[in-house]
Amino acid sequence: MNYKLEDIIDIKLYQELQDRLNEVYSFPSAIVDNEGNILTATAWQDICTRFHRINKQSEIECIKSDQYIATHLHEANPAVSYRCPHGMIDNAIPIIIDGKHLGNFFTGQLFLEPPDMEFFKRQAEKYGFDEKSYLEAVSKVPVWSKEKLNRYIF
Repeated sequence: MNYKLEDIIDIKLYQELQDRLNEVYSFPSAIVDNEGNILTATAWQDICTRFHRINKQSEIECIKSDQYIATHLHEANPAVSYRCPHGMIDNAIPIIIDGKHLGNFFTGQLFLEPPDMEFFKRQAEKYGFDEKSYLEAVSKVPVWSKEKLNRYIF
């Protein structure tokens, strides 16, 4: 049988679950199918939604990041972790149902160390972002330790 992830899971229910979990503890997450369709999304960071993903030039790097993760899912144990060219950490856990890979559970848009603000000032200039707004978005990104990240994905 040929089916898609959205055909067999209750997207609305998963979105509500992710939103409720995020109320308890901020946890950026998403469910994305194999075609790149975002089925659920919770607590995505402004740095990604208001800057990186809407600027055509910087979005190219986001797409490369997505492609890297997709081509390395076979290495997931249980997740593939990646630092994107914009300095953000993303993680993907494959969603496999009845032996078929149908999508991924993403978490990320975080830092594993305090951000290098000079790097982000250079990015603001490179992509034409309003520096003040961009750096404010950078300052809102959660900084997790590697141990904390591992507790969430392992």
